[in-house]
Amino acid sequence: MKVLIGCLEICGLINVLKDGIIKNNYTTTTVNSSQNKFYNFKYDFNPYELSYHLSIFKFTRKRTIHRIVNTIINRIPFVKKKLVEKLFIKKNDIFIFIWGGETLLPDNKDLELIKKHNKKIIQLFLGDDVRHPASFTKEF
Repeated sequence: MKVLIGCLEICGLINVLKDGIIKNNYTTTTVNSSQNKFYNFKYDFNPYELSYHLSIFKFTRKRTIHRIVNTIINRIPFVKKKLVEKLFIKKNDIFIFIWGGETLLPDNKDLELIKKHNKKIIQLFLGDDVRHPASFTKEF
């Protein structure tokens, strides 16, 4: 069974979950959208830099080419959706998202796609993201 963990690093939780899942003989894919300066963890993917994982661009190290391709991928929703489906959704069985308003696609559109493929989704809510923003601002 393959497990994807992402997309926002909070307190090193992506790697803590990864270590525990690997100990139980599952395969993991880690996804993090932004490197936290306090952690020196390595992740398998950054959802905004997918060109590095496309076979056609895998052997070029020219950052300019990757920057241009990633800009195109991130600005054309259909292209990014197909890449996310190919690189992540078809290859994993369980998806664990550490909630920070981010999943693999903007506006959480990948959640529908994951469910269409009959995959399992786990959302972890941590800290003040479990509170409704309107009621939270009234109290504080």
